[in-house]
Amino acid sequence: MIGDGTDGLAAPRPALIGPSGELYVGSTDEVLRFDPVSGGLLGGFVATGEGGLTSAAAMAFGPDGPLYVADTALDAVLRFDPGGSSAGTFVAGGAGGLADPLGLTFGPSDDLFVTNSANSSVLRFDGDTGAFVEVFVGPGAGGLLAPRDLTFGPDGHLYVASTGTGQVLRYAGTDGTTPGIFATGLTDPDGLAFGPDGHLYVTDEATDAVHRFHGTLGTPLPDLVTSGSAGLALPTDVVFGPDLVVETSVAASVSTPDRLDSSVRRADLTTLGSPTTTTGVGGDALDFAGGSERLVGPALDLTSSGFTLAAWVRRQASTTDQRVIAKAADPATPTYELWI
Repeated sequence: MIGDGTDGLAAPRPALIGPSGELYVGSTDEVLRFDPVSGGLLGGFVATGEGGLTSAAAMAFGPDGPLYVADTALDAVLRFDPGGSSAGTFVAGGAGGLADPLGLTFGPSDDLFVTNSANSSVLRFDGDTGAFVEVFVGPGAGGLLAPRDLTFGPDGHLYVASTGTGQVLRYAGTDGTTPGIFATGLTDPDGLAFGPDGHLYVTDEATDAVHRFHGTLGTPLPDLVTSGSAGLALPTDVVFGPDLVVETSVAASVSTPDRLDSSVRRADLTTLGSPTTTTGVGGDALDFAGGSERLVGPALDLTSSGFTLAAWVRRQASTTDQRVIAKAADPATPTYELWI
């Protein structure tokens, strides 16, 4: 989509979709904007060296609007206003022992969490002031070694790429305790992102691939990008663009069983493969062997048909192919139907 060295792009590491749907990519000491569909350059966002930017390693838009950039040369987090101008240093160099920050994300409480790769920990900073709050994940906790990217999952837990051990580790999102191994079998994990299907995607620099893991179980699924496909080399980040349609809430789309009955037709569920049910946050999740969909949503009693609505979903890269999954109300004899 964006060719090697296009428009001066150099050593692209952090990438993210901005509030207006544009793709932002860090290029050493600047941040560029691209069209997420065509890959065309839209212009610079953070000018070369603005605010002292030297080596962008991770980025996140804050809940207050500015862009926050972790700089490994400064061991600091810089802040840039919505126009790309410097808004000062948000986390001072070395604050809380910060060294080699390779990942950052805002948590559910709007505080900023940063991987401290040099001593294998995760630090927490006040989301308003940038002041050091605490060591959220202690050095080496749960086997953490040389962490890079991190993200909070749909379950509220914190997921961290432990590059030195080839794993993704999971910690309690409230206090960083109860560490556990979520995904393993990686070689050099770097970027992390939960996709619109609810699964976890991980870039692996050593295998030149983007791996996929079940979003609640952590079991490996077919790779999104197999090793070296399309010339992929040393992938450092993964982000999902606006062309991938996110799951839609049942309540927002289907208000009553009568509306469902009068506006849909039945179709063969086998087109999505055999479903399995797993318990996730907020209810059941249905995963289908024949497709990438992870269908989640609140149950809705369809008394007129004898089924319980399990999920409402839109397939990836589609705005019209909408499906509703219903299952028999009797859990002892689960019967699934696909409504479209």
